[in-house]
Amino acid sequence: MLAWPPRGWLRPGAALLLWALATVVPGPPARAQDRVAVRVGDHPGHGRIVLDWPAPPAFTQEEAGEAMVLRFRGGAVFDLSAARRPPRNVASLTAEADGIRIGLRPGARARVFRIGPKLVVDIQDPVAPAAAAAPTPPRPG
Repeated sequence: MLAWPPRGWLRPGAALLLWALATVVPGPPARAQDRVAVRVGDHPGHGRIVLDWPAPPAFTQEEAGEAMVLRFRGGAVFDLSAARRPPRNVASLTAEADGIRIGLRPGARARVFRIGPKLVVDIQDPVAPAAAAAPTPPRPG
């Protein structure tokens, strides 16, 4: 009768080598960065930027002068192909290594909120200056 494994098949040094290789071989690669489609639109009173995340992201919001930067933990790959023409009140829209930079037109204000996994940025149009009040005519008398 044959015994398996054969006698002397695995020497002590070979067993140690196999054990070392088994513990050194890396596991599966870390999850690739999320691919996030970015789309835009103009609506009465505001422009809109929608980031279509597969799951709700953790993010921070920074304001830098006339720009707003959204930074995402772990970064992402942003697909701006559907955002080539930003909304009327957005001066620029660019992807960065860990987020999106939105350049705002003077006077525009941004509001960020979630709809499910999507992150939505509404950019409110600048408030029109109040019409100059007509001077009241002097009262006779």
